[in-house]
Amino acid sequence: MKTLIIYFSAHHGNTEKVAKHLCRELNFECVSIKEADTKDLDNYEGIIFASGVYAFSMSKQIIKFIESNSQKLKDKKLGIILTSGVLNKIFMEKAVRVFKNLGLDIDMTFQCLGYDTFGPLRFIGGINKERPSDKDLENALHKFKSF
Repeated sequence: MKTLIIYFSAHHGNTEKVAKHLCRELNFECVSIKEADTKDLDNYEGIIFASGVYAFSMSKQIIKFIESNSQKLKDKKLGIILTSGVLNKIFMEKAVRVFKNLGLDIDMTFQCLGYDTFGPLRFIGGINKERPSDKDLENALHKFKSF
């Protein structure tokens, strides 16, 4: 199955690190959201959307792309990857709801911690400096191996 990961990664590259690791190890294609419009989604059986969490949600660019391409995504196997400074199931629930509201089903999800210096965290040097860790990457690989 041909799989594409479309990612948005800002600030510290947490999400890009996870996405590119999966692409290397599982022979998926990887593209940033800035280049996503250059890909013909009809050429892929599976599409994974990867994003950091911004204001408790996936990036607006990813959401806009999903909304604009919802018809092309209807018959695809779909996945979500989120990275964030804190783990909260609400982040993933909100991400899944974006798809559900468009009549799309999610086949697989993954969430892990990422280095975060948002707001006052920058004054203490941030949190999760070593995340995503090798263990996080291994967990993502194990999760998406059967995608």
